[in-house]
Parts: sequence; C-alpha cells; structure tokens
Amino acid sequence: MKLKTFLLWVTMLPLFSVAQAQSTSGTDFWMAFLQNADKDLDLPYYLSILLSSSEATEVSISSPRGFSKTVTLDRNSTKRIDIPFDEFNVTEYGEASNKTLHITSTNSISVYAENYQNCSNDATLVLPVSACGSYYVIQNNVGRSESAKYIFLPSTFSVIAFEDDTEVEIIPSLTTDTGQEKGEPYTITLKEGEVFQLASQKSDQGSGLSGTQIRVLKGKKVAVYAGNRCTNVPDACTAGDSDMLFEVQYPVSSWGKDFIVQPFTGDINDMVKCTACKDGTKIYKDGELIATIDAFESYEFFVKESDGPFMVEASEPIALYQYMTSSNFNVSRERTIGGPSFQYVVPLEQSIEKITFSTLDNDKVLDHYVNIVIKNEDISTVTLNGETDFATFTPFNDKYATAAVRLRKGQYTLEAKSGFIANAYGMGDWVSYSYVAGSKMEDINDIGGNGDSHTEDDMACENGTILFKEDFGGNYAGDPDLGPALPAGTITLQFSDHIWDRLKNGYDIRKEAIRRREPNPSNHIYSGWYADFGDHTYEEDLTRGYFMIIDLDYLEATFYKVQVNELCENTKLYFSFWGHPINASADAPVTLTLEDLSGNVLNEEVFTIDHTYNGWQHFGMPFIMPAGETSVVYKVFSGAGGNGGDFGLDDIEIRLCTPPINVNVPDDSLCVKSGYTLRADLDSAATSLIEPITYTWYKNKEKNYNNTGWEKVHVGKELVLRNITKDTEGYYKVFASSAGETSEYNMCSSFSDIVPVMVKDCNISGRLYQTICHGSSYTLAGNSFSQTGVYTVKVPTDENRDSVVVLDLTVLDEIKTKLSETICTGSSYRFGGKDLKTSGTYTEKFSSALGCDSLVTLMLEVAPSSSSSITGEVIQGSGYDENGFDLPEQTHTGIFNHQLKLTNMYGCDSIVNLKLRVVAPPIAPDTVVIPTAFTPHFGDGLNDWFMPGYEVYIYDRYGNLICHSTDGWDGTYRGEVATPGVYVYTLFLKDGSKRTSTIEIVKSK
Repeated sequence: MKLKTFLLWVTMLPLFSVAQAQSTSGTDFWMAFLQNADKDLDLPYYLSILLSSSEATEVSISSPRGFSKTVTLDRNSTKRIDIPFDEFNVTEYGEASNKTLHITSTNSISVYAENYQNCSNDATLVLPVSACGSYYVIQNNVGRSESAKYIFLPSTFSVIAFEDDTEVEIIPSLTTDTGQEKGEPYTITLKEGEVFQLASQKSDQGSGLSGTQIRVLKGKKVAVYAGNRCTNVPDACTAGDSDMLFEVQYPVSSWGKDFIVQPFTGDINDMVKCTACKDGTKIYKDGELIATIDAFESYEFFVKESDGPFMVEASEPIALYQYMTSSNFNVSRERTIGGPSFQYVVPLEQSIEKITFSTLDNDKVLDHYVNIVIKNEDISTVTLNGETDFATFTPFNDKYATAAVRLRKGQYTLEAKSGFIANAYGMGDWVSYSYVAGSKMEDINDIGGNGDSHTEDDMACENGTILFKEDFGGNYAGDPDLGPALPAGTITLQFSDHIWDRLKNGYDIRKEAIRRREPNPSNHIYSGWYADFGDHTYEEDLTRGYFMIIDLDYLEATFYKVQVNELCENTKLYFSFWGHPINASADAPVTLTLEDLSGNVLNEEVFTIDHTYNGWQHFGMPFIMPAGETSVVYKVFSGAGGNGGDFGLDDIEIRLCTPPINVNVPDDSLCVKSGYTLRADLDSAATSLIEPITYTWYKNKEKNYNNTGWEKVHVGKELVLRNITKDTEGYYKVFASSAGETSEYNMCSSFSDIVPVMVKDCNISGRLYQTICHGSSYTLAGNSFSQTGVYTVKVPTDENRDSVVVLDLTVLDEIKTKLSETICTGSSYRFGGKDLKTSGTYTEKFSSALGCDSLVTLMLEVAPSSSSSITGEVIQGSGYDENGFDLPEQTHTGIFNHQLKLTNMYGCDSIVNLKLRVVAPPIAPDTVVIPTAFTPHFGDGLNDWFMPGYEVYIYDRYGNLICHSTDGWDGTYRGEVATPGVYVYTLFLKDGSKRTSTIEIVKSK
C-alpha cells in the first residue's frame, strides 16, 4: 500500500481543532535534548529550561523517568530550571528512550531550552503541543569529525510522542548511523513521552539530514528537534570554532513564502538555508531569482551584517533558517566571541501581536539582541516592556521596518498592533545562542508531503460541521438487525438479505458483519470469511447502527451516489467515508468523485482500504466549491478490476471546514410528560464568529440535511424541553451567527449535527423542582446532576418497581467578581482576613446572599515609593527654588542636604534628596601688572620689590626654593642681595588665581 493513497487512519477521538490563533506560547509542552558533542571530550556540561510568563502561574515539570518539579512564576517573571544531565542527555540512537520532559502550566507560558557543553552550546524555543504537527521536513547542517579525539559528530534529529501508539513514518535523506537506507520509508511506534533520535553516518555529505521527512500516522502529532552534535558553519570552514546546533522544527503546515531576514549583529557572517517541500520551488532574494530547488532539497547562501536586511520570497512554502557561522569564516577580523548557532526565520504570514520572551540565562553570554520586523504604521506605538522609545526602526520598504535591539539579560514583552517578527540571540566567549522569540502557529499552506495536497487543516475538516451524512440508520436498539435496501439510483450493486450467498457486486445493510461459524453446504468455501465488527459509530454496541457490507467484484460499481444542493460557493468542504476491510487477503480500492450537474468531474481521488488493518479507516479529500456552483454529485465507487477486496462502508459525509456546535444527544427515547435540555457548546475562539453569538434552534419532522422543512423554535444556548409530548418528537439542530448578523439557517456557517429526539410513553410518578449552587450537584436515585435542565430519573419504589420522576434542576450562576487595587510599598491591603503586601492575583471565596460561594479575584499591584537624588548650587546670599524646593537665602557657605516629599504617578511617596552647594560670591579679577624685572638695592629707591603685598614663591634655576613670602620679595637670599639673573616664581593673586613665570634681577650699578 502506498502512503499517498491512505490519507487518514482510524480513530475514535477528535484529532484536530480547526485552525485558530495558535502561537508558540501555551500550557502543555513535551521536549527532549539532543546529544551535545560527546562525553569523551571531557568538557563541562549542563541542561536547562527557561520558563517565561506575563501572568502569575504554576508550572509542573515531570518525566516518564520519575523526575518531578513544581515551579511558581510571578507575574512578568522568568525562571531557569536546571535539568539533570546524566538523566536527560539523549545518547540512544535508533531506539526509543524516555528521556523527555512534560511541562504544563495553569496560564500560558513561553519555554526555551539550553543544551550546554563548554565551547559547544545552543538553545531553542520549545513549541507547545497545540502548535506541533503531523508532517515535518527537517533541516540541519552536515556532520563533522573531531580530530583531537577521532570522534565523528553527526547531524541529528529527534521525534517526541504525545500519545501511546504513535506511529511515525520516517524517510531519511541520508543513510542513518543505524542502517536505515536513504529514501526508504520505515515506521516506528512510540509511547507517550518517548523520544526517538537518529544520526547520520560518517559519509554524511551536503546538507546533513536536511530533507528528511517525518509523517505521523492516524492523525496524531509529535514534536521534532534537529541539529548537530558539533559542527562548523559552513562545513567547508575548517578553521575557527565548531559548535552544537539545537533547534525546534516547525511543521510544514506553518511554513510560509515571504520573509524579511536581518543579519546577526556582531560582525558575524550569516549562512541562510532554504528547504523546499514542493518540486520547482523558486527562491528570490530582493526580487532576484537565486535558485530553483525540488522537494526536500536545500539551498544555502551567505550574507554580511553590512549588507543589511533583505527579502526572501519563494514560489512555494519553504523552511528558512539563519545560521551564525564559525568565527574565522570570511570576516574582516577574527571574532573573539560567539560561534555556530541557528534559528528558524518566521515567515511574515505568521507575525504575532504580543509575546513574552526571555534572553538566555547564561553568564558566559555577554551580548543579547532581538531582531524585530514590524509594519511602518506601528513604529510609533510598538512597545518593549511598555516602553515605546526603545529602538531606532529603519524602514525596509514602503510597508515594513526593522531594528536590532541590544538587551540586558532578562524577560521582555513585545507588542505591536499589526504584528511583528522577532528573533532573540546572543554571543559570549566561544558561546552563542539564537531562537524565535515567538510567533503565530497557524496552518497557512496546503502541503502534506509526498506531493499530495492534504494538511492538518484539511484533516481538521473531518471534525467540521456536517452538511450531509449517510449512516444507513439503525441507530436504535429496537431496529431489526438487517436494514432496508437503498433507493434506486443510489447504488448499482444488488441487494441481498444474505450477503454470503455470494452475489456478484452484491451488498446488504446490517448491524454486524457476521462470521459464519458453521460450514455452508451450498457454498462452504466462503465459511469464516467475515470478521465480527459493528457499525462505525457504535462499534462496541452491536445492537445499534447500520453499515453497508459490500461483496466487491472485478466489475465497475457505484456504492453510493447522492446529489447535495444548497451548498455555498467558494467555501471549503470535506468529502469522506469510513471503510473496514473484510477480505483478509486483498485491499479494496475506492474512488471518491465530485461532479457538477452536467456530469463534469470536479475532483477525484483514489484510496485503498488496507486489508492488513482490522478496523475502521477514514478516507477523505478537501474541496473548495467553485464560484457559481451550489450543487454537487458525490459518488463513492470502484473501477473495473476491483480485486475482490470486500469491505464495510459507513458514515459517508460532507463537512463544512468550520467547527460544529456540539449538542448533548439523548441516550434513549424521552418520556412523555418528562423534560430534557439540549445545550449548544461552541468554541468561539476557533471560529471567525464575533461575540455575542446568537444561537437559534430549528426543528424538522424529517431527518433532512437540506434547508427545507426546518422551523425556528428557540433562540438561546439552551433549548429546554418541558412537559414532553409526542409533538416534541423530531429532529433538532442549532445554528450560530455573529453579533448583528442574521440567525437564519444556512449551509455556510457553523451549526450542529442533527439531534434525533424520540418520545415514548412512561409512568411519570412525580416532579421535583430543585435549586443548587454552581459547582455542587444534586443526587437522585444514585444519579448526580450538576447542570440546569430537566431530567427523567427512574426511582425504585417500595413495591420493588421503578417509577419515573422528572427533576427540574436550576443551577445558580457562579458569582465572580474581579477587583483591581494598587497600594504603596510598605502599605497593606486587607482581603479575606489577610493583610497583603506583595503584588499578585489572589482569589477568595465569600458567601453570597443565597448561601452560594462567591469567588472574588483581587489583582493587587504594589506600587513603588520612588526616591531620587539631585544636586544644586547657589551663591551665598541667594535662595533655591528649583525642582519643587523653596529654600530661603543661604547665609553660610558649604554643602547642605535638604529633602522634599512629593507624590508619584502611583499616588505613593516620591522622596527628592537635594545636595546644595553654597559658594561665596565671586571675587573680581585681579588686574595687577606683573613686572618682568626689578632692581633691588640699586640705590635709587625705585623698583626695589617684586610684587609687594602678594604671596610669592621664588626658585633658582635648579628648582631650589630661595624665598616664600606673603608680602612680595625684596631680592635678597639669606640676608644678602641675590645674584643677578633669572628666577622662577609662583604668584598668588587676590582673586585666588596663580601665575608662574620668571623675574630677572638686574645687576646694580
């Protein structure tokens, strides 16, 4: 059986939710660490995870290995958790290991992981389960040899399962170290919490394990990580440092076509690598075609920081990764920090409006950055931790702008109205890291692998709103085991009430595929052909539900044909059926065909019911109704050469690819005079509906999937059926519409499946009316009820006979009150008998007037009392009236401290400390004329003194002090006239300044 023909596998549980605003934040994560370098290298190592949240939350970390830890995160906080290396360093290859971590939280968090070995480290974002997928094409770098220890360090990847019996098909792009051949698919089965790691052989060449496909069977999901134990980037660079690579892989359904790439800051040449999922994918850089690659091929090119940001566009979705290169690769000077690292580049289609992220908590990392791409219209309003003026954004084109922002180590919340792309990274002494800060994780393309056009979003359609369904009836235990033949024109097979009579191209409709346990005298060779199984919906209850048993022959045959009208043009639909093999030796080929009313084929796909899988298998194809078309002919048939693969056919459906409204269905017929409440349940976050949503109930006497015959009976989420009569019997459905839109029933928006309500006569012995509080329950005859509604309950009587009691139960709404208060540091807030002094969210139960619990949530913020210090200076005799101070004239010189108490923006004390310097009034400049020579003791009584009245220091030409006087110099030294000549002086003037120059003693007559 080829994988392309087996689209979906059997399951009894909803597999996917319809695409919604998923992101890289969440509340449920599974992850594992790839092996880093090698223990034989004898280097220090550790593993850690970072938990970052904008809201207070409790986080639980556990493992199948028994590791357990609970962490409490305060609002706007990040914590690093060290993980035991010997327990969680995954060294197993080609076999499952339980070295995984399960991380859950009460509120949404972001998770990052670091894998550190001295001189070899990298970090990654961890995707939540909700953002993971079922189909991956991985990317990493080529492996390398460690010459010092003769160790080959391969390219690697790992797969982590979230559920038991997770079947994963792997198609390696290279022959693996454990012998799996290049291009040959093989399947592994994992239990919940198991990780499976693979590595390349020593012959690893080219792009490493890039292009390896990972497909999860039966609609389940996995997490995938890829990288290298240690590598040079690029692999041709043999000089400089090597490093581990470790990065989460994004599911193909989230890949995009448009990217703006910013080179890393720090004189790092970047390697940019693209991996394709479709043949003929064209890659453009700034509008210029640079490569054309086929599915699962990769193309790499190099850029410099000085080149600035650039645009990458692809004709088909691609995975784009950005690598830090080795330190000696083609740079203007040798880098002394950083090393190889790689990160996924988020496509513009997955931009997100808000994310809380953290830099790596590694003391060896010296420089942290975040590269941001936003729309030009958001430049003035984008915020980082609430600040707008945190970066200079440079317009990239007429729509987008970019910035590289240097960060301190810590947590950040980035927000932009129109969305952004952000990648965090950092470098240190031979260490580096890079990862996506956060992004949306929507299914935005139609690639499912191997060239087919099915995606997780398509598979999510199988749980969409039912527009048409053929289940063949028989849904009640009282219906006969054998159902009626189908109407003429529906099928070309012959009907028989005993299919084992071996009619060629025959069928019957029944509740159980019966294996003949006794030989059939007329046709004994077919005895024991059929396996026991029941209707798809009620497989464990052989008293309910019909399905079709088909004796497939080698002739062309139509199993089912129907024309469905009143569909909506340009809407995405999903056509499907369930098949169960009967013949243990042959597959059954089945074709789905869609035709217009003129017989033109609109879409067609061939599927194969696998005879080796003993269970119901689901097959389907998506289809968008063409413009102008509102009707389609839907056929399930087999071409000539059917190969004898007999099978069961059930639940032929057409679904609208929007989430249905879930309604509780009665388990059995309802009693006359009793009551029942039908409740609508729709996840509005998963739709495009706008609150408040209007729910409108309709009723039909016939089970009709078209618009005809439906009568509006009620508006509201709940339809309470009281005092049921035979007229209550019929078929019900509820339709949802956005605020302000019409609530009329149509086949273009969300509504529920048809809910059958059957009515029978019962002996009603009484009616009870009860009211209870929210969160409590009411018990009657061993049955517990906790929702408002009308219930029919069988109650034993004293005569040992059951009587029927109608319970009309009202559950009071939960009373929830939210308070938001701010207090100052040092103050307290009285709440629930406690004096609260720290910021946080607190919840207390109080008793309402009706005696029910009233939940009051207090969001308390403790605002800081601020303190600041300033300096000032005034002249003696002046006052000081700046910065809120009003000081009188200052009479003394010196430094004086003053304090002023103000109120800050939170209403708390704001203390301003002033250090005031009071200086004497300035002295007028001394304008004295300084002579250059004088004639002491010349005998004429003139010019005998040098600067009388001033302090002077006189030095000879050898630097010896010969005079210090406060009243000038009379030209003597030790009582004698100094030797005529030049002397050096230092003179202090009256204004406090000093002069240094020379004075000459002129020789006497």
